[in-house]
Amino acid sequence: MGFVAQEIAQILPEVVSKDSNGIYSVAYGSVVPLLVEAITEQNTRLDRLESENSSLQRQIDDLKKLVAELVSKEKEKL
Repeated sequence: MGFVAQEIAQILPEVVSKDSNGIYSVAYGSVVPLLVEAITEQNTRLDRLESENSSLQRQIDDLKKLVAELVSKEKEKL
C-alpha cells in the first residue's frame, strides 16, 4: 500500500526521487507532517461548517415557528 510516486511528484516533487534504473520512490517520512497539517486544517474547516450548519438549522426552526404562528393567526381571522 502506498502512493503512486509519479502522482505525488506533481504535487510534492521534493519528496520523490528516481534511481538510475528509472524507479521512483517516495520519502514517506517527509509526507507525514504535511498530511497531519492537512487533516488539522480539514478538521478546523469541518468544525466551522458544523457550527454554521447548527446556526442555520436554528434559524430554519425559528422561521418555521414564525410561519406556523402566522398561519394560525390568519386562520383565526377567518
